[in-house]
Amino acid sequence: MAKTIDLDAAPTRFGTAYPPPFNTPCLERKRWKLGDAAGAKREHDIVVGLLRSIRTGDGSSPAQAFTPISVGEEYAVMRAFDMRVGDQELIQAAGHSYDKLDVTDSDGKKLSFYFQIDRIVAAERAELAH
Repeated sequence: MAKTIDLDAAPTRFGTAYPPPFNTPCLERKRWKLGDAAGAKREHDIVVGLLRSIRTGDGSSPAQAFTPISVGEEYAVMRAFDMRVGDQELIQAAGHSYDKLDVTDSDGKKLSFYFQIDRIVAAERAELAH
């Protein structure tokens, strides 16, 4: 059975010093520690919104891939769900480009998630053409 990501159950454990907007989970944790529940909820809602913005599938296969607008979003999703990224592989399937991230979850289980990166590849090609 494939493990899926439940966006509503996103843990709030993040490190520090992530660039905006990926620092939002850090801000959430800080607000909780300061007793600012309303501020913490706002920061959590921002994180969930960012995660939902790339969810076009469950990430379990190329056909169910997430669609980020930056590679940083791929890693932010994995961090949000306490996944440690091992290998990253660029693959081609059905006329699209995908990043395949092999990860280990918090229980030590090995998983793979797919991200359709056509927009990222197109942006990089455009930059190189200048």
